[in-house]
Amino acid sequence: MFVLKSILKRIIYRERVDSETFVKYLRKKGASIGIGAYFFSPELTNVDAVRIDHIKIGDYTKITSGCTILAHDYSSSVLLHTHKEILLPGGNEVNIGKNCFIGMNSTILMGSSIGDNVIVGANSLVCGDIPSNCIVGGVPAKILMSLDDYYQKRKDLFLQDAVRNVNHFIRIHNRPPKIEEIGAFATLFIPRNDYNFSKYIENYLSAGNDPIDVRKAFFESEPIFNGYDCFLEYCLNTNSDD
Repeated sequence: MFVLKSILKRIIYRERVDSETFVKYLRKKGASIGIGAYFFSPELTNVDAVRIDHIKIGDYTKITSGCTILAHDYSSSVLLHTHKEILLPGGNEVNIGKNCFIGMNSTILMGSSIGDNVIVGANSLVCGDIPSNCIVGGVPAKILMSLDDYYQKRKDLFLQDAVRNVNHFIRIHNRPPKIEEIGAFATLFIPRNDYNFSKYIENYLSAGNDPIDVRKAFFESEPIFNGYDCFLEYCLNTNSDD
C-alpha cells in the first residue's frame, strides 16, 4: 500500500512530489537554488514559471507551504485595453538570501531582495529590500526585531515551550510522551553522545539545515536536566498555558 501511494503521488505531483525533486526541476529551468534549500510543500508553492531564471534562493533557506515567489507582473495588461499601448514589464530578479525562513502563505514580489538569516512571518507581503539578520512581517513586510533579539526571545521561552508541549501531550494522550515524541526539546535532558544525536536529533532537524551546524549545536551545548525523569517531574510540577 505504501509503495502504491508513493507511485500515485509521483504521478500526481510529478516535479513537485518532494523538495529534492522540485529543487532539481527549478535548477533545470534556470533558477539559482543553493545547497540545502528546502520546500516543505512543493505542491502548494507557486514559483513564477514565466521568469524562473530571475529567481535566486540561498543555501539552507526554507520555503513553507502556500508561498508565492513572483518575478514578473502581468497587471499592466489592463492598460492595453484602456490606453491602447503594450507596456508589459519584462520582469525583475528576486533574491532570497542564505539561511532564511519564509513563513506560510507569504508572497515575495518581483524586484525584492532578502538578505541572509531573515525570518519572514506568515502571510507577509515582501516588496523591496530586506536587510540581513532580522525578523519581518506584515503587509507590506516591515522589520519587527533584530535576529539577536529573536534569539534571546526564543532562548528565554524554550523551556517554557517544552513544559507546555509536554503537559499538552499528557492531556491529549493520558500518558507522558516518549523521548522520541518530544522532538528537539530532548536537548534539555539527553546526554551528548553519538547514539542520542542519531536517535533523537539528527533526523528531526534534517530538513533544510546544515548537518555540520546541527551536530555542532548539539555537542557544544549542555543539558539542564539530569535525565528524562527529572525533566518530566519539572514539567508535571510547573503550571503552563496550552
